[in-house]
Amino acid sequence: MGEDLNEARNSHCVACLEPLRAGARRCPHCQAPQRPQRWQVIGDALKWIGGVTALLSLFLLTQQVNNVVLTWTDRQESVAALIMASDLQASAGDYVGAWGLLDQALTLEPGSTQVQAHRVDLAMLWVRNVAITGDQTFSEIISPLLPSLYLGAVRSDSSERADALAHIGWSNALRTRDGVRQLAVDDQFAAALVADPDNVFAHTWQATWLFMRGNDVNYDEPKIDQARTHFNAALATGQRRQWIRSMQLLGYLGSHITAAQIEAIAVVASLNAEGSTLAAHDATFFEHELTGLVIGRGERADVLRDAALNRFTWNEILDVYTWVISMRPDTSYDISERYVLARLTELVGEHANALAMYRSLLVEASEGYTFSQELVDAVVRLDGAVNGD
Repeated sequence: MGEDLNEARNSHCVACLEPLRAGARRCPHCQAPQRPQRWQVIGDALKWIGGVTALLSLFLLTQQVNNVVLTWTDRQESVAALIMASDLQASAGDYVGAWGLLDQALTLEPGSTQVQAHRVDLAMLWVRNVAITGDQTFSEIISPLLPSLYLGAVRSDSSERADALAHIGWSNALRTRDGVRQLAVDDQFAAALVADPDNVFAHTWQATWLFMRGNDVNYDEPKIDQARTHFNAALATGQRRQWIRSMQLLGYLGSHITAAQIEAIAVVASLNAEGSTLAAHDATFFEHELTGLVIGRGERADVLRDAALNRFTWNEILDVYTWVISMRPDTSYDISERYVLARLTELVGEHANALAMYRSLLVEASEGYTFSQELVDAVVRLDGAVNGD
């Protein structure tokens, strides 16, 4: 009975359902084949194989894409970690180590604008705080930083461009201390101020550069007038005020130009009047200069003293001196400092107090003390004035 069913099932066309002779291979009505041809079977098989191959290829491609994405993500995370570590090292003052970490980041991600931007920032920070030890030169430290600074000067907006140009100018100014000449310094500061007329770095360093020994430029305007203009412009920005003041003292006191050294006294007097503070190293530096002004010997000391008294009274100088030495953490004054205070006390007219100070110092002073004879002379001089002799 099964064979009858199969025969009945095969007695009609598979396409048009018209009756057929048993075993017919093609329908006489619609010409449709009644059994799959060999090539059709092969074609169907190939289609299945192609479909499976496509699915496998898609799977492999997906795996490759996933691997690329994972590798890229890992690399980005590594670069971000290196940048963060570099920032931490830079904040601790380890600029060499911080620079090395950014080099590693660039190896992982060559051409990364993020890493390059951090290199520009680090280069500027390093230039602002550069210090040499032993046989080092400024050029050895600064020269490798210049390519990043120049990149910052061409890739940044006007404000950041001005910062980079100002740091290039200061880098060149420092390199003149190594004997390097023919470097653009004033031009770089001028370009920075074109990009940003209020740039605090350009104004401050232009003023400081005026008094550096490597500066042999002949300016049309007196250096002290130019310096006042630039320092005042920098202070007017309201930025980095203590740093500007520190650079003022560095420039004025290091110049050995009388007008500049007198200007340094005015700067410190302003700091005292406005209730500011003075960094410990600045206080020590300035105290040394004031000591030379008050008790210095020789023609140079006389010239500085006369110039100071054309602008300040001894009372004002005493106020400045006592304020400066109060900035130090150590409040126990040595014999030289106490001698300056005694001399200033005499100069402001407080003879009795000055005499007591001189006598106390004379008891303490050793036989070889530099100003032993001056102490003896002062006691004799004031003893008569105080006691009416």
